[in-house]
Amino acid sequence: MPQKRHPRPSLLVIFALSGLVLFSLAHSAQAADDSTAESSPWYFFHGNTNSHPRLKKADREVDRELNSMFRLIAPGFDDVKTFSDQADEFMIWAPFVGVGRKIGNHWDVFFQVGGSAGSVHTASDDISLLLLPWHADVVIKRSNIFVGPGVAWFPFGFPQNKPKMTWGERFNRTRPYLTATLSWNRMTYKADVKAGLKPFGNFIQNKRQDSWHPFSSNLGAGVDVPLTKNTTLSLNGQYGFMFDYGEDFNGANFAIFFKHAFGGPKKE
Repeated sequence: MPQKRHPRPSLLVIFALSGLVLFSLAHSAQAADDSTAESSPWYFFHGNTNSHPRLKKADREVDRELNSMFRLIAPGFDDVKTFSDQADEFMIWAPFVGVGRKIGNHWDVFFQVGGSAGSVHTASDDISLLLLPWHADVVIKRSNIFVGPGVAWFPFGFPQNKPKMTWGERFNRTRPYLTATLSWNRMTYKADVKAGLKPFGNFIQNKRQDSWHPFSSNLGAGVDVPLTKNTTLSLNGQYGFMFDYGEDFNGANFAIFFKHAFGGPKKE
């Protein structure tokens, strides 16, 4: 796995940056026009993102340190399961929540936090060259927390929501957008390897853990689909660029989430 680096970046940097973006854009924006005045420009959102990190260096290390050695002892041994296998099966999901604000008719700024954790387990028994069962038990765990601001641009304006719409109206009111985010990430990795010949027990026992704290940026495009007066479905695809460890952690992401506008302005 990638080597750990120091020093760790401070969360204060990401909070200061996000606060500056929200403050400057919110106070420099013009008042929204009549088409958006029915609901508050502020909204809450929640959803999930599906990640496909490259993990090239990590997989090479697993091949070199585990797969090659295990196959040398037991030629029938299959590969250790890794998070690449999990990503190929679309099983790496990260829930996230946040708050955002529409600026004028085309700009949307937001702040989000999310994360996920998971594990992959390999347990196998194969005949070794000594004709004894070769037992391997490998558990790999990972976690990721991300937090930071983002911005979206709607070239054709925001979708116009209303209380009742047919699905045809919803699709006609769907609007595309481009988006960019900046995030601070905290990633952890733990591996527990046990292997040996039965019935003699495990003569290989190894534990490893590490953590990384890189910044990243995601660039992508998506669409907003109005569902009700205050609820919008958002779909997007992004590509994540890590400022460090890109060989492992760069990759595509696909997100689905819901935006819920806060209550509209009070009537006099």
